[in-house]
Amino acid sequence: MEVVMKRLLLVLFVSVWCALPPVYGGVEALLTQEAQSAPAAALSPKARARVFPALAALPADTDSYFAVSKLGDIFAGLLMGEIPGAEVVAELDGFALGMSEPAVRDLERLMPLFQVLTSAESIAADQWSKKATPEAARAIVAQQREARHRAGELLVQASRDFHLAPIYVVLTCKPGSEALLHQLSVLPLMIPVEPDGPLVLMARGSSRGFYLRGDSIDLTEAELAPEHESEIARNLQHARLYVMAEVIGNKLVFSVCSNLDEVKLPRRAAQSLLGTPKMAAFDALMKRDAVALGSCSPAVVNMCEKSNLFAYRGAAAFIGAVFKRLGGENAAMGAAANAVEQMLQQLETLLTPAQGAEEMMLWREPGGFCMQLVSDAGNLSFAPGVLSFGAYHDAPDTLFFAESTPLQGLPAVNVPGLLQLVEEVQQAYINTLLPEYAEAEARSLRELQQARPGLEKLASGGQKIASALGGSMAVLVQEGDAAAKNPAFSLRAAVSDAPVLDEGIRQIQEAAAELELPACFGGAGPLQVQQQADAVLVSTGRGLPLALPQGGAAVQGGAVFSLNIQALAREMKRVRASETDAAAMLASGVKKLEGASTIRGKMLYTTLRVVLNKNN
Repeated sequence: MEVVMKRLLLVLFVSVWCALPPVYGGVEALLTQEAQSAPAAALSPKARARVFPALAALPADTDSYFAVSKLGDIFAGLLMGEIPGAEVVAELDGFALGMSEPAVRDLERLMPLFQVLTSAESIAADQWSKKATPEAARAIVAQQREARHRAGELLVQASRDFHLAPIYVVLTCKPGSEALLHQLSVLPLMIPVEPDGPLVLMARGSSRGFYLRGDSIDLTEAELAPEHESEIARNLQHARLYVMAEVIGNKLVFSVCSNLDEVKLPRRAAQSLLGTPKMAAFDALMKRDAVALGSCSPAVVNMCEKSNLFAYRGAAAFIGAVFKRLGGENAAMGAAANAVEQMLQQLETLLTPAQGAEEMMLWREPGGFCMQLVSDAGNLSFAPGVLSFGAYHDAPDTLFFAESTPLQGLPAVNVPGLLQLVEEVQQAYINTLLPEYAEAEARSLRELQQARPGLEKLASGGQKIASALGGSMAVLVQEGDAAAKNPAFSLRAAVSDAPVLDEGIRQIQEAAAELELPACFGGAGPLQVQQQADAVLVSTGRGLPLALPQGGAAVQGGAVFSLNIQALAREMKRVRASETDAAAMLASGVKKLEGASTIRGKMLYTTLRVVLNKNN
C-alpha cells in the first residue's frame, strides 16, 4: 500500500502542475495555517461521496485507505494525445484503495511467503561464494542450507490456515461513462490461463475474475527441504486467492481475498467508510478543492517499516552467521560477527521512524496546491523561537532557503565506534577472500584506516558545533556569479556556548587539512567563518548577514523552507549547458516549492505548497 500511495502521489504532483492559475501568504504562514479548519458541522455521507466517490465503495470497517478525487480531470492535460488509452483515463472520476485491520494482520502473517522467495541472503551468498576461499565457501554453503531450513519453517507457519481478509481497489467514472466500467470489469477474465494451471477463471453472481490455486504453486525455486515442501503443499491444498471485479452503479470494485463470503460491498454511502466518525477529520478538507487523502493505521506503518528493513536485516544476519561459523579459535571472526549485529542495530535505530498513524491530504489553492502529511513525531520536538530571515525565500536569486527553530531529539551516531565496527567487518571479509580478490578490498581498508583519524575529528567537530548552537538556524543557497563553479552557500546559527563552538570549528579545520578537503565550498569562493558571542556565519561570500534583521516572526517551534524552481533552472543552464532542455521543462510549469514542519502534541505536521507560474 505504501508503494502504491507514494507512486500515485508522485504522478499527482507532476500532473496538477499543468492544470491550475500566486498562493496567498508568506512561507512562515504555513506554520500557523491549519490543514483542517476549526471543527465545523460534520458533512453527510452523501456530501463526502460527492468529493471522494470511490470511498463510498469501501466498507465501514476499512482501517487504512487512500483516495483520489477528479482523477480524469487531473490526468487529462498530461496524458491526452500522448499515451494510448489516455481518453479512457479522462472518463474516470475517482480511485480508492482500502483494507481493514484483519487484512493488515493477515498481510503481516503472510509476509514470509513474499520475503523468503525474494530473499537478499541468496544474492549475497552467491556473489560472496564466487570470491571466497574454500573454507569460507563451505561456511557460506552451510549457512545457506541453514537459512533455507529456517525459511522452510517460516513458510510452513505462514501457509498454515492461509487467510487474507478482503483488500479493495475502486474506480469510479463520470456520469454517462458507466459502460466503461463494465468494459474494465472483464480485465480479470483476459489473463492467459492454462489447463491444470494455477489460475482459474470464474464468475459468481455479478462478480467475475479468477483465483489462484494454492495446490498448484511451484515451490522448487525456493529450494526447500522435502519435508517442508510437502507440509506447505498440504497447508495450501485448499487455499485460494481470489481477484474479483464487480460494477455497482458508477463504481468498479476489485476485491482480493481468500474467502469471497467475506467481501462486503456497501450499496449506500451511509453504510460505507464515508458514514463512519473516522472521516470527520477530513470534512474541512472536503470543503476545499480536495484532490487526495489517505490514512495509514499504526499497524500498516509498522508493517511497511519491517518490510523496508528486511533486505538489510537478512543480508547482515547472513554475513554475521558466516563469520560466526568461521570463528572457532579465530577471535577476529567472532568479533566481526558481533560487529555486524551492532551495525544492524544502529541501522535500524536510524532508519526506523516513529510508527504511529499517518495521514495525507492534498488540495488545490489559488495559484497552486497544498499537501499536508501528519505522522507520529516520536522523540522529535521543536523549541519555540523567532524566524528572522523569511524575506530571503522570495529573493529572485535564492535557490534554496530554510530556517528552523532548535530541533531536539535527533538520534546520535557514535562515529568512532561505527568506524571501528566497519573496520572489523571489512577485515574479516577480506580474510574470507581468495588472494586475487582480497588485495583490492585491502587497499580500500588501508584508505579507510588512513582517513579514520580525520573522519573522527570531523565528526567530533561537527557534534561540538551542533551542541553549541542553541537557537534558530538559517541556510541560504543563491545563484552563483559568472566566475563561480557552483551556487553560493551561507549558514547562520545562534550560539549558546561560544568556547565549545570554537573547539568544534578548530577540529573541523584540522580534519579538513588532514583529509585534504578543498578550502572552498564547491568552487563558489573561499569558505568564510564570522563569529560573534551569540551567532556564527559560515558562507562562501555573499548571503545571510551575521546580525539579525529588524523584526521576525515568533513561532511556537518549527521549520520552513523554499525551493525556487525558476532560479534552479537558470543555475542548471549556467553550470551545465547540457541541462538546458531539462531546465526549461522544469521551469515551464512551477515557480516555487514551499514547505513547513511543526509539532503539535505528539504529531508532526508537514505542509508542502506548489506555486505555479502565472503564465502557466
